Amino acid sequence: LRRDTIEGATRRASSLERLSLELGHELKNPLASIKGLLQLDQRSGEDPAQTRRTAVALREVQRMQDTLHDYLSFARPLAPLDAEPVKVREFFRELEDLLQPRLIASQVTWTLRSDVGDEMAIVVDRRRLREAMINLLVNAIEASSPGQPVVLSLTRAEEHLVVTICDEGPGVSERVRPQLGTPFLTTKTHGTGLGIAIAKAIIEQHGGQLAYPPVPSGTQVAVRLPWAAT
Repeated sequence: LRRDTIEGATRRASSLERLSLELGHELKNPLASIKGLLQLDQRSGEDPAQTRRTAVALREVQRMQDTLHDYLSFARPLAPLDAEPVKVREFFRELEDLLQPRLIASQVTWTLRSDVGDEMAIVVDRRRLREAMINLLVNAIEASSPGQPVVLSLTRAEEHLVVTICDEGPGVSERVRPQLGTPFLTTKTHGTGLGIAIAKAIIEQHGGQLAYPPVPSGTQVAVRLPWAAT
């Protein structure tokens, strides 16, 4: 009876997962179409009030797309890693370039500190690790007020690359810190909590660790990655 109950629950969970994935994919195209039409309307609009309303609608569509992207990333089973040697400093400079528009819009400064040589490489899945690090860095940027810095440090350990992200935002309470990385747990008004869960899964898939050490103020994220993904 216990086995039958477990098997029935597993079948229902699998059916629900397939249904939600199909629903998510079905929503992607209409949202993209709505966004495109709103962007056209915003460019051609002459009425200031209409332009403001269009801007609000665009932000809400973007929020829906971000939530959908996080959910689909979380719901997909992790594919095998496509690992390759990646130059560490070059990889993180590319991330800075990708995040530059967000940094400018938020008026947040960025500092990269590194004791890793320019030619030092790590064997990782570039695409998946980029997704994980962007999730963590965007969290730090969004937690920061204008004028505050986000500091990213790269340290070469014997068996690991240690990546540390520090911000001076409001920080995370002692009660919440142990639960970070739990899906749908978030301290943001419009967050889903999936960004950290996705980052944690990707880092652990590489054989690494994600931690939030306690600090006097702000938030510190510590990522340990083996030099060759395991």
